[in-house]
Amino acid sequence: MTSPEEAAFTAISAIAAGIATYLGAEKQARAIRKRMEEGTDAYFEEQRSYRAYPHLSSPRRLRAIGVSLVAGGVALLLLVWYKHS
Repeated sequence: MTSPEEAAFTAISAIAAGIATYLGAEKQARAIRKRMEEGTDAYFEEQRSYRAYPHLSSPRRLRAIGVSLVAGGVALLLLVWYKHS
């Protein structure tokens, strides 16, 4: 059983990660494009995954992932608050 403190920490972590993902989507997408253009073996596995899943390098998708993380974190916080109030 998870304690309320652990669940709240997880929720706050998800919210923080979601905000960072949302705000850094453009920068992350530029970094991904740069690595894909380099074509060196140093990023072979990463490049292979981005070729297989191109939606993961889209700023729009990255922002959507960020929003989903924030929404999930808020939902978890509400559940913790409801259950323990």
